[in-house]
This record gives sequence, structure tokens and C-alpha cells, in this order.
Amino acid sequence: MTPKPDASCTVCPTSGTGCHSIGSHLTSNLSLFGASKATRSRIRSFRVVTALSALLSLSIAGQLLAAPDSVNGGEYPDNSQDEHFHLTEEQRWAIERRLELQREKMRSQGVFPLPSGMSTAQPEFVWPVVPAAHVDYAGVDAISNYVDNDANFPDQILDYNCGGRSYDLSSGYNHSGIDIFLWPFSWQMMEDNDGEIVAAAPGIIIGKDDGNNDQSCGFGGGSWNAVYVEHGDGSIAWYGHMKKNSLTTKNVGDSVVAGEFLGVVGSSGNSTGPHLHMEVYDASGNLIDPYAGSCNVFNAQSWWKEQPDYYEPAINRLATGTAPPSFNNCPTPATTNFSNTHIAGTSLYMLAFYRDQLNTSSSQLSLVDSTGSTFDNWSFTSSEPHYAASYWFWNYANFTPNRPRGGWTFNNSYNNTDYSHEFFYVDTCDTIETLDSVTVNASQTGYGASNYITTANSVSVTNNADLALVAGNKVVLNNGFSVASGSKARIDLGDVCS
Repeated sequence: MTPKPDASCTVCPTSGTGCHSIGSHLTSNLSLFGASKATRSRIRSFRVVTALSALLSLSIAGQLLAAPDSVNGGEYPDNSQDEHFHLTEEQRWAIERRLELQREKMRSQGVFPLPSGMSTAQPEFVWPVVPAAHVDYAGVDAISNYVDNDANFPDQILDYNCGGRSYDLSSGYNHSGIDIFLWPFSWQMMEDNDGEIVAAAPGIIIGKDDGNNDQSCGFGGGSWNAVYVEHGDGSIAWYGHMKKNSLTTKNVGDSVVAGEFLGVVGSSGNSTGPHLHMEVYDASGNLIDPYAGSCNVFNAQSWWKEQPDYYEPAINRLATGTAPPSFNNCPTPATTNFSNTHIAGTSLYMLAFYRDQLNTSSSQLSLVDSTGSTFDNWSFTSSEPHYAASYWFWNYANFTPNRPRGGWTFNNSYNNTDYSHEFFYVDTCDTIETLDSVTVNASQTGYGASNYITTANSVSVTNNADLALVAGNKVVLNNGFSVASGSKARIDLGDVCS
């Protein structure tokens, strides 16, 4: 990243003659690391590169690198397989009857046949769960269950790929849809409206259910919130368990296009946690499994525009924190313990949240300091063949390396994709930091402030010191601030000390 001045980082002379950009006022010994606040404020963002990075060397300039002190984690402890009726027989019958009456009413009103231009061919689905626009991490969902293609029960399970990623019940229920759950921290994600349900194909809204409790943690949750869409060929998709009062403002009888917002992923009705349950029926009311596979007994062709793989290994999120996350009892959101600021002398936790983690794919991880130099790198492979959702955290106890402070990066290359998370490494944290008559002569020093940093009187950086000033809004360097030859000062703006 090429350092560049930013208008919010200013040098304000005490003479009252105004403020000047840092770049025009100080010597080249002062640099801005990613100075744009708009860029730095996206500290939680990820960067995805679709080529596997070359493996990092185990030594940098002859210095042997060691892995973090410990690694812990495993399967998402609250990853329920949602093994219950999504709808009771009474609820299902009532919905089917209501939808049929609504379709008859819409036909009599001329809503059908469908609007001009809407295809009557078999629909081609797009993925029905997407990150909301404000989400700044890589992914929001994972698969827990496919359609059960074995009509026998109990414990006779067969998904479209001849695997066992589904369930049945002794009462005779065979799972009849796709379960897509929010991951990681589903309850917080639901509260923040992070996972949006969109129409998998164009169609007409033929039913909506809303106003029902969305904090369900199991069977007996009552009615769900849902949207029902009929496609051009007469097939119908049910989108269930939505968040209360999150449904589209469009009315029954209105058309939607593929990818159009329908609601927010929730946990209404019979549900063990925030997820979408999507069921599909053809024009004759027969259950459809949208996935083509040798064990699909419902239909021969895929209903996907581009059928997703059976396993889709990926990292949904990287983070840093002060402690491991704590997964609380449903429906209380987890305690993430996330922090984008590391204070020297405390423990540093680096976290990765995987979906469909396989032991055939290894992660190549690294920690890079604010100058772009690699501090550490290591590899990691799960011992289990498959986790639908898993999390791992690596820890350095008393992390105080004698390396430049400022913006560091935690990297993880997994399954041919590179992910990264930025955080700040400083020595102190405050809301406002004022440096008054200070001589910085320690080799590495970093000050952090969630609001701003300012200097007063004589503040000098000497003796080949490397100073980092990291603030949430601005850094003001007044007359009297100086950087001696051989020393450095760097300024970074972003979500620090908050």
C-alpha cells in the first residue's frame, strides 16, 4: 500500500496560520500507513484472492519462526442438526390450503397467467442467502441439512449425493428442505440483520406469514414467518423461519426477480437457531430436491443455475480478540471477545471460522507487521474429515514482540483462497491521547486513541526509534513535533481502542 496524506491527519501550527497536510509539512521520515480513514475504518474487512498463495518460508532473513503458543477450537458447539418438524402436520396442511385458495383468488383477479416476460420453464435457482450490504466479512452461512431422499425411517438417511447430511424422525418425518444456517455467531448476526433471504428465482408472491416470535430454540415455537413464491412453471418455493417484521414490503400478488430481498434469516416457528428452511414443490405439489445427484429420487435435473458443490470449504470470518469466544445458551448472542486492538503485554488471539472444513485442505497462516515483514507463519489441518461449521483460535501469551507498532495483518490461505484481517498493535490505549514534551527513544513505541491524538510543545522521535500513532478520527501534530534522521513515525486511522 502506498503511503499517502489524508485530510483528517493534520499538522496544526500553534501560530494560528492554519493546518497543512502532513505530507507537505514533515520530512520523509514520517509515513502514513493506509492513511485514508474510509479505508482504515473497514478494519474488519476481508480480502479474497482466488489464487493460492505460495507457502511462506519458515525463516525470515535467517530468523527461525515459531508457531503460536497454542491452538484450540473444533466443531461449532451449538451447530444443531435441527432434527425436528419444521412444521407440524396441521401447520403444513393449513399453509397448503391457504396457498391454494390464494392462487385461485389471484387467477380470478387476473394475476395469472404470469407477467409478460416471466419464463414458464423450470426455474434456475440462485443461492437464497446473501450477506447484507453492511457485512464486511467473507461469508454468513453454512449448510446443515439437505433433503432426505430415503422414505424409510428412522435413521435411514440419504441425501442427493448418497451421503447422510439430512435427518428423519421416528414419527415418520423425512427432512423435506434445505437448512442454511447463519455462521458464525448466528444470534448476533440475526440481531444485526447480517443474513438476508432472497428469491432463488423470479415469481409471484402468493403468501406471507409475519408477526410471529423469532427467538425459538426448539420444537413448540409456534408458527413461523415465511414468504411463498410461485414460479413461472407453477412450482413454489417456501422460505421459512424468517425474522419477525423483516419481510419484504411487497404484497401478495407482486412479482419478484431472482436475488430480490424477501426477508432476514431468523428463528421463528419450530427452530433451534437462526436459519433458512427452503422447500420446493413442483406444479403438481410434488416435493423437489433442487440438487441433481445419483441418489435424488425426486427429480433428475438440477434446479440450480450453477449447482453448488456438496462441500464448499471456505472461511466465513477471521478475527482477533482478547480471549476465546463464549457460546451462550440459546437465544443469548455469543460473547465474541473480538478486538481489533492488541495492547503490548497482553494475550493475542487469532480466530478463524470455517464452513465445510475438510481435513484434505490445509490452512497456511501468517502474521505480518506494519512494515509488511512476516513475523510468524505456520500451517494447520483439522484432524476430522468434515465439520459443517468449525472455529479455531491461535494464541500468543504476553505478546510483546519488538516489532513496529501500527497496523498488523492476520492472514489465512485456505482452499485456494486468501483471507486477511487487520488489527492494530499499540502500547497504550485511551480515548484521547496528548503527547506533551515527550522524547520517544525506545526502538518500538505505539500510542492508540479511539478519538484522536494530539501533540503539544516539543515531541521528538530520536535514537532510531519507530513511533506509531493510531487514532479513530484524527492525529494532530503541532509545531515542535520532529523526527530525527534514522527514526520513523507512522500514522494510522481506523477502529482502534474501541
